[in-house]
Amino acid sequence: MIKTILTATALAMMIHSDSVLAQPDFVEDAPNKEISKIMLFAGGTEFIDFHNNLIDEIGLDKVTVICGSDVDCSTYREGVTLINHKSITGWAQDRIVRFNDGSYTTVYSKHIVDSTYSQAEVGLDINDGKGGSPDRNELVNEKSYYVEDGNVTAWDMLKGDGGDRIVTENYFFISQEVYEQNNPELIEEVAAGRKVIKVDAELSWERYVFHIDMYLLPLEVNGQLHVIFSDDGSKRAAQVKQQLLDQGVDIIKSVPMVRGDQTYFITNDLGTTFPTEKSIGYTTVNGFFNGTTWYAADFDAFDVTPAKTAMNKVMAEYGFDVVYIEGGEDIGYLGGFLRCATAVWYK
Repeated sequence: MIKTILTATALAMMIHSDSVLAQPDFVEDAPNKEISKIMLFAGGTEFIDFHNNLIDEIGLDKVTVICGSDVDCSTYREGVTLINHKSITGWAQDRIVRFNDGSYTTVYSKHIVDSTYSQAEVGLDINDGKGGSPDRNELVNEKSYYVEDGNVTAWDMLKGDGGDRIVTENYFFISQEVYEQNNPELIEEVAAGRKVIKVDAELSWERYVFHIDMYLLPLEVNGQLHVIFSDDGSKRAAQVKQQLLDQGVDIIKSVPMVRGDQTYFITNDLGTTFPTEKSIGYTTVNGFFNGTTWYAADFDAFDVTPAKTAMNKVMAEYGFDVVYIEGGEDIGYLGGFLRCATAVWYK
C-alpha cells in the first residue's frame, strides 16, 4: 500500500502560510466555503474505518492523517498522507485551533493533565526552541503554543477544549465553564471583535452535554443569528435554549437528540474481552460544512432515524444538503462524533 509519509516538522511547514498575522483570526465553523484540507488523528484503531469513510467522501488530496505510534495505520486508504508520531488522542478538534491564515496552535487543557497522553498529544513535537519540552502544568495554566515553520513560540490562548468553542463570522460561542477558566479580557482579545455568547451556565446540577458542539450549530442568516439545537426534551435543554435567547439568538430550531444504549467491547488487564453498555446521545449537529453540504456522523447502534429526518428537513430550509458518514458508532461510545474527530480548513 503506497502512502505519503511526513515528519511532524514537515507537517507544520505544510500547514503554516508565508504570512503570519500578529493576531490570527479563527476559522469559522459555518463559513459556507469549500474545504481546503482536513487533519485527522489516528488515536486508536476505532477511528480508522470512520476516517476511511470520510476520506472516500472528501477526497485523498484534502486529508492528512497523524498516526499514533501505538496504532497500525496500514489499513488507511491507499494514497492518503500519513504522519507517524507518538501516541495521540483521536479528538483533533479539541487539540488544534485553526486560523484563517493557515496556521494553528496546539491547545492544552485540564483534561490533558488528568490523562495518560503525552505532551505531544496534539500530534506534533512540542519544543520550546531550547531543545526541551515546556512543563505540562505551565502550558495548562498559562498559554498554548503557536506553531511557526516547525518551531514553537509562545502565544496566549484560551484554556479549554475545542468542543467548547464555536466560531461564526460575528459570534464567538464558548461554554460558561471554559469562560470561567479564563481571563475575560483574554477571551475578548481572541474573539477579535466577535460578540461572546456564553453557553450552558452552571446552575444546580451538571451541564446539559459535556461539549457545546454536541448540541449547538449556529448560523448567521440575513442579519439574524439562528441556532440548530440538538434537543433531548429535558428541562435542562429548555434552560440552555432560554440562555441563548437571552443573549441575542434570534431563532432556535430544535432537532431531536436520540439517546440509547450502545454495546461495545473492552479488554481488561488480563486480556479478557467482554461486552458492556454505555448510554449515548446521538446528535446531527456535530459536523462541518463543505460548501452547501453539511456532513455529520451516521450511526447504527440504535435507531436514530428521527434525528436524521428532522435534520434533513431543517437543513433543506436553509438550502443545505446533508451527508452522513458511516461508522459513527465506532467512535460514539468514546464520547464524540464528526466535528470532534476533525480539524478543517477552508479555501
